[in-house]
Amino acid sequence: MGKGSKPTIGFWYHLAYHHGLTVGPIDAFLEFRGGDKTAWSGELTSSGTIHVNAPMLWGGEKDQGGIVGDLDVMFGEPTQVPNPYLVQTFGAQTAAWRGFSTVAFKGGRYGAMNPYPKPPSYKIRQILQGWDAPGCWYPEKAAILIHVEGPVSDAVLYNELAMAGDVVIGPPTPGGAYIEIDGFDPSDELVLQVVDGSYTAWSRFANDSDNGGRSWTCGVAVTSDTGATTYYLDDPSYSPAHYFPTAAEAHAYALSQPPGIFTGSTYYRLHFADWVVNLNRGGLSLKVIRRGRFLHAINPAHVLYYSRTNSDMGRESRASINDASLRAAADKLYAEGFGICPDWDPANESVEDFEKRICKLIGGSFTRSLEDGQWYLDLARGDYVLADLPILNDDDILDFKEQPAILDNAVNSVSVRYFDPQRKETIVTAPTRALGLVAAFGTIHQTTDYRAIPAADLAARIAQRDVMASATPKRVFDLATMRKTYAWRPNQYFRLQTPKRGIADMVCLVGDKQSGTLKSGAIRMKAAQDIYSLPSTGYVHVEPGVDTRPPQTPTPITAQRALEAPYVEIAAMLSRADLAALPAAVGYAMAVAANPGGDLDYTMMVADATGNYADAGRAEWCASATVVESAGYVETAFTLAGGSGLGGVAIGMGALWDDEIVRVDALDVGAGTITIGRGCADTVRQRHSAGARLWIYPTGFAYGATEYTDGEVVDVKLLPNTGSQQQDLASATALPITFGQRQARPYPPAQLRINGMSNPSSVVGAITVTGVHRDRVQQADQLVDSEMAGIGPEAGTTYTFRYFLNGSLVNTDAGLATPSSTYTPSGAGIVRVEIEAVRDGLTSYQMHVREFVVGLPLLDETGVPITTEDNQLIIMG
Repeated sequence: MGKGSKPTIGFWYHLAYHHGLTVGPIDAFLEFRGGDKTAWSGELTSSGTIHVNAPMLWGGEKDQGGIVGDLDVMFGEPTQVPNPYLVQTFGAQTAAWRGFSTVAFKGGRYGAMNPYPKPPSYKIRQILQGWDAPGCWYPEKAAILIHVEGPVSDAVLYNELAMAGDVVIGPPTPGGAYIEIDGFDPSDELVLQVVDGSYTAWSRFANDSDNGGRSWTCGVAVTSDTGATTYYLDDPSYSPAHYFPTAAEAHAYALSQPPGIFTGSTYYRLHFADWVVNLNRGGLSLKVIRRGRFLHAINPAHVLYYSRTNSDMGRESRASINDASLRAAADKLYAEGFGICPDWDPANESVEDFEKRICKLIGGSFTRSLEDGQWYLDLARGDYVLADLPILNDDDILDFKEQPAILDNAVNSVSVRYFDPQRKETIVTAPTRALGLVAAFGTIHQTTDYRAIPAADLAARIAQRDVMASATPKRVFDLATMRKTYAWRPNQYFRLQTPKRGIADMVCLVGDKQSGTLKSGAIRMKAAQDIYSLPSTGYVHVEPGVDTRPPQTPTPITAQRALEAPYVEIAAMLSRADLAALPAAVGYAMAVAANPGGDLDYTMMVADATGNYADAGRAEWCASATVVESAGYVETAFTLAGGSGLGGVAIGMGALWDDEIVRVDALDVGAGTITIGRGCADTVRQRHSAGARLWIYPTGFAYGATEYTDGEVVDVKLLPNTGSQQQDLASATALPITFGQRQARPYPPAQLRINGMSNPSSVVGAITVTGVHRDRVQQADQLVDSEMAGIGPEAGTTYTFRYFLNGSLVNTDAGLATPSSTYTPSGAGIVRVEIEAVRDGLTSYQMHVREFVVGLPLLDETGVPITTEDNQLIIMG
């Protein structure tokens, strides 16, 4: 059983609180933040409990902790009962809070080290709920989707969806197999992208009909309810057309391709191709994401309807609203995509002032008619039929004054200040200018506050509207009229026809209006030429900027390893006294991982005998790359691909290549080349396939202080950390380690030679195997490669040589004081030689293995080897 301890450096704080959100009920609870960092996000659509698991939100235990615990969200339904936790914590006098949306944090962890809690904040949606009976007016047009810069939400459906030949086979044919992914809104995006580190190129056999022996990329066809078929990493013929000389090049090609993005459907079907190759010789892993890029905002017409009729605001009957007028305005605003996210504080703003603010924003008027007493919403959009407009002529006008149109002091540059609810940030658009006036009079700039605007595109259109209204020469009139205009409402259109004043026919808008006095029945009003329509597009693009904050959602690790620590690393960690006292049966866990994205670092979690995981410490990402070439026993120079963190590599550092420890002797990051010393520490030179990953582990590795004993098996999970979140433990891959006294085992001999050769293909006659000593204790933390001069031996070390002929053990030389042995085979065939070191009953962690032919192959007259019918060489003894 492992043992170890950690000092107490501080404490977690546990909070219980009850916060009010708004008048309820609400449509959905969307996000919970602490100190402006997201602790939970999703979509809760009814009262319930969410579990917040963000222990790293403010840096974890090494900084100011995070949030871990349950949050009860109470929507404020009419049937809501007192919250059991609040009753238990604060007493039986706790109210049910019907009609109010509230949250209760139930005593979980809320920060560490710092006794001052960071303020929480919440994002909710309230569009369809919260209305007085009979419910939301005109619900079909209540919610408006607003496109925002960047994703509103990302839901990872598959971290690694395997595209292997034994999963789904065939092109998209009727009745063919597929994987279906549903639950999409047509506005959502399906995103497919290759997962780094989990891709293996598919290959052809040499005798395949075409492109024999080459590697190729697998493709996927995507179909949907729209009937369209789209291909990703493939071509319309549904054949794997991308061939490459090596698997590493195929891998690099797949990673270089942009993500596949699909939208407009409610479900998608993925069809994988494996019909050219009959056997599964590789695979492709995809990350599948459902991405929402639209924000649900409310129609301003609904805001005004609510403010005038709901019991918590205007309190008027719905019969006082002209339904046709409000529906027409709602349809127009919906078509314009004019969704807003307004706020209202009754302590600082009256209902009337709130309505005026909304009307100013949308370019409309919400007024009561003097004819029928109903409320009308009139938008200045230029939507009228000329023949249907009322006419005001000379006979109706008692007094006429025209205000001079002077542009030298007119605002000619407008910015809009709005609030982005996704980023929880106030943003100011770039100026929208009337360039002609700027050139003539200089810049006269104005920044207008429209905090209900939630998105950049709408803010730019409003800025364009406002600058046009200010900078366009327009005619404004002060009129005194007969009673004909008594019932005209602000923002209604009419035709002004006064030939004696030089106006034959002009469409105008009603402005401010006074209905007269007892002494004079004349109606006084302002009228303006119509120029106020909302542009369909803006000329200024709001640059969303680059979010310099690191990503907050952890990316699962795809390239990782866990192993028992070798002696060379333990010697570097422990003092000389601790190293000398270390029992032979003790071992330590070690792990490396490559950064899968923009994550900060990772935490190594190790399971105990009961399966419970404990934090073994945080570690930096390890510099790594894949080796393009395959390798035998003698090569030392290679090409690297897909490197990360190589800028931090220093000459002389150790590296793990499969199970072989090597030393970095030269590295050119730009050229992607490396030279290494091979077979270091307790490992020997090994064969490696192309694409094997090289870990330069001194740049970053996890190392646990807990001691484990011989034969103990533990599971390790590596959890990536961002600045505020850590991957959920359950979703991480378990990496098993079996401890086997690695640090105590003797080192195998080095400089292996067979009849003077490192790796002979054939030997004739006697076999002489030689090597030089290695000494674990003397070498300590130094990386000595297999071709360097002998060191040692460690006291008590002997060597064992085993010889196999055609698969059968024919000779063993054991207990040798020097790594040297000679054996003469009794016949011809394939010889396998194994060489290992032994000390105190422990064999070396690895042993040398070589295979070669004993005897000479039979050749024909041209020098080509003669083989049997099953392609076996004929050997002469």
